[in-house]
Amino acid sequence: MKSELSSVIITGASSGIGEALARHLAYSKKSNIILNGRNKEKLIELKSELINNVSVEIVAGNLNDHVIIDEIMEIATNCNSIGALVNCAGIGYFESLDNFDLNKFNEVISTNLTSVFKLIQEVVKILTVQNKNSTIVNVSSDADEIPFLNASAYCASKAGLKLMTKSLAMELAPKGIRLCTVSPGRVDTYFNGKKPGMRPGALSAQEVAEVIDFVMHCSQNIEIQEVRLDSMSRFSIS
Repeated sequence: MKSELSSVIITGASSGIGEALARHLAYSKKSNIILNGRNKEKLIELKSELINNVSVEIVAGNLNDHVIIDEIMEIATNCNSIGALVNCAGIGYFESLDNFDLNKFNEVISTNLTSVFKLIQEVVKILTVQNKNSTIVNVSSDADEIPFLNASAYCASKAGLKLMTKSLAMELAPKGIRLCTVSPGRVDTYFNGKKPGMRPGALSAQEVAEVIDFVMHCSQNIEIQEVRLDSMSRFSIS
């Protein structure tokens, strides 16, 4: 059964939305998974948890290192087929203009935007050859439209990601490759120094994973350019 499934590449899989998506796909036995994340120990634990459900391959490392992308592609090339790429990896650095370290600015742009472009560029080579319908999902943030204080690099990277996705969607649609940006509001993860449980009323990573699953597996005749989602709790009256 495992050998018959297509594979999904998930970046940022050692925590947050990427980790939740890996579990969701594995327990539903919808796809084999290729997982990338920075935390090698967490990826090993996740593989041990999920390996009885689907095939799980892991590549630990920073996507800014193109050697890591090469390792992902080596695994992907040997898969039955690639059904989707989901880019969840991302970082944030928040500081005022006066104190903003330019190296940190460049790191945010490189991680959240440039490395995503590079990975898409490589994965599309496989998707084009296999000649099957496939989906690329880029996980963004409501910060791709709504700016907030001391987040110049983060907001710029996410806004760039959204428009890059739309541009590539136009280019790749004739090849049967769909692209979609999923832009959640607050999500209850470890992002920005917080831990799950510290964002009351926020979306759960599992809820976002379910939305991504729908985008990947809905009818191939449907093009979803962008999904914006938030928790209903934001409408609560205190």
